[in-house]
Amino acid sequence: MTMGERLYQSIQYKGKERIEEQADWIIDRFQARYFPISFPQNISNMNKVYMLMENGYLDKLLPILAAIHFYSFEAELQYIVMNLGYSHRVTNPDCIYAGIEQFPSIHSLDVGRNWFELNTKLGIVRVATLQALRDQPVAEFARKYDCYALCHEATYEFLSQNPEYYGETSLIANQFGEKHYHSYIKTNEGCVDFANNVLWSRESFQIVMSPEKLNRVQGLTLDKALRGLNGDDLPDTYSPVLRLAVSKQLKNMPRK
Repeated sequence: MTMGERLYQSIQYKGKERIEEQADWIIDRFQARYFPISFPQNISNMNKVYMLMENGYLDKLLPILAAIHFYSFEAELQYIVMNLGYSHRVTNPDCIYAGIEQFPSIHSLDVGRNWFELNTKLGIVRVATLQALRDQPVAEFARKYDCYALCHEATYEFLSQNPEYYGETSLIANQFGEKHYHSYIKTNEGCVDFANNVLWSRESFQIVMSPEKLNRVQGLTLDKALRGLNGDDLPDTYSPVLRLAVSKQLKNMPRK
Protein backbone atom coordinates (compact mmCIF):
# COMPACT_ATOMS: atom_id res chain seq x y z
CA MET A 1 0.00 0.00 0.00
CA THR A 2 1.40 3.40 -0.97
CA MET A 3 1.70 6.39 1.36
CA GLY A 4 -1.12 8.03 -0.59
CA GLU A 5 -3.42 5.05 -0.08
CA ARG A 6 -2.72 4.95 3.65
CA LEU A 7 -3.49 8.64 3.97
CA TYR A 8 -6.65 8.42 1.89
CA GLN A 9 -7.99 5.37 3.68
CA SER A 10 -7.24 6.81 7.12
CA ILE A 11 -9.52 9.75 6.31
CA GLN A 12 -12.13 8.37 3.93
CA TYR A 13 -12.70 4.80 5.07
CA LYS A 14 -11.63 4.89 8.71
CA GLY A 15 -13.60 8.10 9.12
CA LYS A 16 -16.70 6.42 7.69
CA GLU A 17 -16.22 3.49 10.08
CA ARG A 18 -16.05 5.85 13.05
CA ILE A 19 -19.21 7.63 11.88
CA GLU A 20 -21.05 4.33 11.52
CA GLU A 21 -19.97 3.28 15.02
CA GLN A 22 -21.32 6.50 16.52
CA ALA A 23 -24.56 6.24 14.56
CA ASP A 24 -24.97 2.61 15.62
CA TRP A 25 -24.61 3.74 19.25
CA ILE A 26 -27.36 6.34 18.70
CA ILE A 27 -29.71 3.79 17.13
CA ASP A 28 -29.07 1.27 19.93
CA ARG A 29 -29.79 3.89 22.62
CA PHE A 30 -32.93 5.03 20.83
CA GLN A 31 -34.33 1.51 20.53
CA ALA A 32 -33.42 0.58 24.10
CA ARG A 33 -35.06 3.72 25.47
CA TYR A 34 -38.18 3.79 23.28
CA PHE A 35 -39.07 0.98 20.86
CA PRO A 36 -37.48 -1.15 18.11
CA ILE A 37 -37.49 0.15 14.55
CA SER A 38 -37.55 -1.91 11.37
CA PHE A 39 -35.31 -0.04 8.93
CA PRO A 40 -34.99 -0.66 5.18
CA GLN A 41 -32.16 -2.98 4.26
CA ASN A 42 -28.83 -1.75 2.87
CA ILE A 43 -28.83 1.75 4.35
CA SER A 44 -26.06 3.11 6.54
CA ASN A 45 -26.43 3.62 10.28
CA MET A 46 -26.07 7.37 9.77
CA ASN A 47 -28.90 7.38 7.26
CA LYS A 48 -31.00 5.50 9.82
CA VAL A 49 -30.47 8.38 12.25
CA TYR A 50 -31.47 10.89 9.57
CA MET A 51 -34.51 8.75 8.73
CA LEU A 52 -35.67 8.94 12.34
CA MET A 53 -35.41 12.73 12.17
CA GLU A 54 -37.35 12.90 8.91
CA ASN A 55 -40.12 10.83 10.42
CA GLY A 56 -40.71 13.01 13.45
CA TYR A 57 -38.55 11.42 16.16
CA LEU A 58 -36.17 14.35 16.65
CA ASP A 59 -37.44 15.14 20.15
CA LYS A 60 -36.63 11.60 21.24
CA LEU A 61 -33.20 11.74 19.58
CA LEU A 62 -32.10 15.07 21.06
CA PRO A 63 -31.24 13.74 24.54
CA ILE A 64 -29.15 11.00 22.92
CA LEU A 65 -27.42 13.40 20.52
CA ALA A 66 -26.60 15.68 23.46
CA ALA A 67 -24.14 13.02 24.66
CA ILE A 68 -22.21 13.36 21.37
CA HIS A 69 -20.23 16.58 21.32
CA PHE A 70 -19.43 16.68 17.60
CA TYR A 71 -22.79 16.33 15.88
CA SER A 72 -22.35 18.27 12.63
CA PHE A 73 -25.03 20.54 11.19
CA GLU A 74 -22.76 20.90 8.14
CA ALA A 75 -22.87 17.17 7.40
CA GLU A 76 -26.61 17.11 8.05
CA LEU A 77 -27.10 19.93 5.52
CA GLN A 78 -25.02 18.06 2.96
CA TYR A 79 -27.40 15.12 3.33
CA ILE A 80 -30.42 17.41 2.93
CA VAL A 81 -29.07 19.19 -0.14
CA MET A 82 -28.07 15.87 -1.69
CA ASN A 83 -31.66 14.65 -1.33
CA LEU A 84 -33.09 17.90 -2.69
CA GLY A 85 -30.78 17.98 -5.68
CA TYR A 86 -31.03 14.34 -6.59
CA SER A 87 -34.77 14.00 -6.06
CA HIS A 88 -35.22 16.95 -8.43
CA ARG A 89 -33.44 14.93 -11.09
CA VAL A 90 -35.21 11.61 -10.71
CA THR A 91 -38.66 12.23 -9.23
CA ASN A 92 -41.06 14.81 -7.84
CA PRO A 93 -39.21 16.47 -4.94
CA ASP A 94 -42.46 17.50 -3.22
CA CYS A 95 -42.45 14.15 -1.41
CA ILE A 96 -39.40 15.04 0.69
CA TYR A 97 -40.11 18.68 1.58
CA ALA A 98 -42.08 17.93 4.75
CA GLY A 99 -39.40 15.64 6.13
CA ILE A 100 -36.66 18.20 5.61
CA GLU A 101 -38.17 20.67 8.05
CA GLN A 102 -37.95 18.00 10.77
CA PHE A 103 -34.13 18.28 10.89
CA PRO A 104 -32.57 20.26 13.76
CA SER A 105 -30.45 22.40 11.41
CA ILE A 106 -33.47 23.72 9.47
CA HIS A 107 -35.65 26.70 10.34
CA SER A 108 -37.52 26.85 7.02
CA LEU A 109 -37.35 25.85 3.37
CA ASP A 110 -38.24 28.03 0.38
CA VAL A 111 -38.55 26.32 -3.01
CA GLY A 112 -38.57 27.74 -6.52
CA ARG A 113 -38.83 25.97 -9.84
CA ASN A 114 -35.12 25.19 -10.07
CA TRP A 115 -33.69 26.42 -6.77
CA PHE A 116 -33.89 25.92 -3.02
CA GLU A 117 -33.22 28.30 -0.15
CA LEU A 118 -32.70 26.85 3.31
CA ASN A 119 -32.88 29.04 6.39
CA THR A 120 -30.58 27.10 8.72
CA LYS A 121 -28.88 27.40 12.09
CA LEU A 122 -25.66 28.14 10.19
CA GLY A 123 -27.13 30.82 7.91
CA ILE A 124 -28.96 31.03 4.59
CA VAL A 125 -28.02 28.28 2.14
CA ARG A 126 -28.88 28.76 -1.55
CA VAL A 127 -28.54 26.11 -4.25
CA ALA A 128 -29.84 25.71 -7.81
CA THR A 129 -30.32 22.51 -9.77
CA LEU A 130 -27.84 22.04 -12.62
CA GLN A 131 -30.10 21.21 -15.54
CA ALA A 132 -31.55 24.74 -15.72
CA LEU A 133 -28.27 26.71 -15.55
CA ARG A 134 -27.27 29.27 -18.17
CA ASP A 135 -23.84 27.62 -18.28
CA GLN A 136 -24.59 25.27 -21.18
CA PRO A 137 -21.64 22.84 -20.82
CA VAL A 138 -22.57 22.29 -17.16
CA ALA A 139 -26.31 21.97 -17.86
CA GLU A 140 -25.80 19.57 -20.77
CA PHE A 141 -23.38 17.40 -18.79
CA ALA A 142 -25.83 17.23 -15.86
CA ARG A 143 -28.67 16.22 -18.19
CA LYS A 144 -26.59 13.57 -19.92
CA TYR A 145 -24.91 11.88 -16.94
CA ASP A 146 -26.24 10.60 -13.64
CA CYS A 147 -23.32 11.40 -11.33
CA TYR A 148 -24.86 10.60 -7.95
CA ALA A 149 -22.05 9.96 -5.41
CA LEU A 150 -19.42 10.11 -8.20
CA CYS A 151 -17.90 13.50 -7.49
CA HIS A 152 -14.29 12.70 -8.47
CA GLU A 153 -15.23 10.76 -11.59
CA ALA A 154 -17.70 13.42 -12.73
CA THR A 155 -15.23 16.26 -12.13
CA TYR A 156 -12.52 14.48 -14.13
CA GLU A 157 -14.86 13.59 -17.00
CA PHE A 158 -16.21 17.13 -17.19
CA LEU A 159 -12.69 18.62 -17.23
CA SER A 160 -11.69 16.17 -19.94
CA GLN A 161 -14.61 17.31 -22.10
CA ASN A 162 -14.34 21.02 -21.15
CA PRO A 163 -10.63 21.69 -20.54
CA GLU A 164 -11.05 25.46 -20.05
CA TYR A 165 -12.79 24.86 -16.68
CA TYR A 166 -11.17 24.42 -13.27
CA GLY A 167 -11.81 21.64 -10.78
CA GLU A 168 -11.04 21.52 -7.09
CA THR A 169 -10.76 18.77 -4.52
CA SER A 170 -11.15 19.54 -0.82
CA LEU A 171 -11.52 17.86 2.50
CA ILE A 172 -15.01 18.75 3.66
CA ALA A 173 -16.96 18.40 6.89
CA ASN A 174 -18.39 15.01 7.70
CA GLN A 175 -20.44 13.84 10.64
CA PHE A 176 -19.08 13.71 14.22
CA GLY A 177 -15.98 15.75 13.43
CA GLU A 178 -14.72 13.54 10.58
CA LYS A 179 -13.83 14.73 7.07
CA HIS A 180 -14.04 13.29 3.58
CA TYR A 181 -12.78 14.09 0.07
CA HIS A 182 -15.00 15.93 -2.39
CA SER A 183 -14.39 17.20 -5.94
CA TYR A 184 -16.34 19.85 -7.84
CA ILE A 185 -16.08 22.44 -10.63
CA LYS A 186 -15.47 26.12 -9.86
CA THR A 187 -17.22 28.70 -12.08
CA ASN A 188 -18.04 32.40 -11.87
CA GLU A 189 -21.52 31.41 -10.65
CA GLY A 190 -20.31 29.23 -7.78
CA CYS A 191 -19.40 25.58 -7.13
CA VAL A 192 -20.81 22.99 -9.52
CA ASP A 193 -21.44 19.80 -7.56
CA PHE A 194 -22.31 17.08 -10.06
CA ALA A 195 -22.58 14.36 -7.41
CA ASN A 196 -25.42 16.26 -5.69
CA ASN A 197 -26.88 17.84 -8.86
CA VAL A 198 -26.60 21.39 -7.49
CA LEU A 199 -24.84 24.69 -7.99
CA TRP A 200 -23.81 26.14 -4.63
CA SER A 201 -23.38 29.85 -4.15
CA ARG A 202 -19.83 30.45 -2.93
CA GLU A 203 -21.10 31.59 0.47
CA SER A 204 -23.34 28.55 0.87
CA PHE A 205 -20.55 26.19 -0.12
CA GLN A 206 -18.36 27.63 2.63
CA ILE A 207 -21.17 27.34 5.19
CA VAL A 208 -22.08 23.73 4.46
CA MET A 209 -18.80 22.18 3.34
CA SER A 210 -16.22 24.02 5.48
CA PRO A 211 -13.73 23.09 2.73
CA GLU A 212 -10.03 22.59 3.27
CA LYS A 213 -8.82 22.97 -0.32
CA LEU A 214 -6.22 20.43 -1.36
CA ASN A 215 -5.82 21.00 -5.10
CA ARG A 216 -7.06 23.10 -8.01
CA VAL A 217 -6.45 22.03 -11.60
CA GLN A 218 -7.53 23.20 -15.03
CA GLY A 219 -8.57 20.64 -17.59
CA LEU A 220 -5.86 21.95 -19.93
CA THR A 221 -3.12 20.97 -17.47
CA LEU A 222 -4.53 17.66 -16.20
CA ASP A 223 -2.28 15.37 -18.25
CA LYS A 224 0.86 17.30 -17.34
CA ALA A 225 -0.04 17.27 -13.65
CA LEU A 226 -0.70 13.51 -13.71
CA ARG A 227 2.73 12.85 -15.23
CA GLY A 228 4.23 14.36 -12.08
CA LEU A 229 2.81 11.66 -9.79
CA ASN A 230 5.07 8.96 -8.39
CA GLY A 231 5.06 5.67 -6.51
CA ASP A 232 4.18 7.31 -3.19
CA ASP A 233 0.86 8.60 -4.54
CA LEU A 234 -2.50 6.91 -5.07
CA PRO A 235 -2.31 4.29 -7.86
CA ASP A 236 -4.13 4.77 -11.13
CA THR A 237 -7.12 2.72 -9.96
CA TYR A 238 -8.29 5.93 -8.27
CA SER A 239 -9.79 8.97 -10.01
CA PRO A 240 -7.13 11.30 -11.48
CA VAL A 241 -8.42 14.41 -9.66
CA LEU A 242 -8.39 12.53 -6.35
CA ARG A 243 -4.85 11.29 -7.04
CA LEU A 244 -3.67 14.85 -7.64
CA ALA A 245 -5.31 16.08 -4.45
CA VAL A 246 -3.85 13.37 -2.22
CA SER A 247 -0.42 13.93 -3.81
CA LYS A 248 -0.62 17.64 -2.95
CA GLN A 249 -1.78 16.72 0.54
CA LEU A 250 1.22 14.44 1.03
CA LYS A 251 3.64 17.13 -0.14
CA ASN A 252 2.16 19.68 2.28
CA MET A 253 2.30 17.41 5.32
CA PRO A 254 5.03 18.15 7.85
CA ARG A 255 7.87 15.65 7.63
CA LYS A 256 8.84 13.76 10.77
